[in-house]
Amino acid sequence: MTSRNLLSAAAAGIALTACAYPMPRVDAVQECRSNECFVYVTVLPGTTGPCILDVDFSTVHVDPDGNNPQAGKIIKWQFAPGTTNAAFTENDGIRFDPNSRMTCQRTGNGAGYQCENARSTGTWKYDVNATSENARCETFDPYVVNP
Repeated sequence: MTSRNLLSAAAAGIALTACAYPMPRVDAVQECRSNECFVYVTVLPGTTGPCILDVDFSTVHVDPDGNNPQAGKIIKWQFAPGTTNAAFTENDGIRFDPNSRMTCQRTGNGAGYQCENARSTGTWKYDVNATSENARCETFDPYVVNP
């Protein structure tokens, strides 16, 4: 094999390998200024399990300007358009630390999850738990920041 062919084969191999893995999660911030905020959840092929979860915004920053006490009172999670055969787990689809004073419930037979935000000051990590094709996905843990 000539060095030119070898170089071409190596480049193709690298490109194909990169396509086999999901894109890395991006630390995007959503500024939640309205009473309701939405987070979309994507189901990706798993690396150590059947599937992994990702969200469009890894941090939801509630009322970043500090001038709307009603901002972010309801935060809703739903699957990204085109997602099929996925559901949030019944009792812990979205799970916050109890000190956050978030009250959460599953909606739409598992198609969504909704939390009432008491706006306890701080940065609150939460877990996203769902199933795809009846197998539990790897948990993902983004944040909500309350003023």
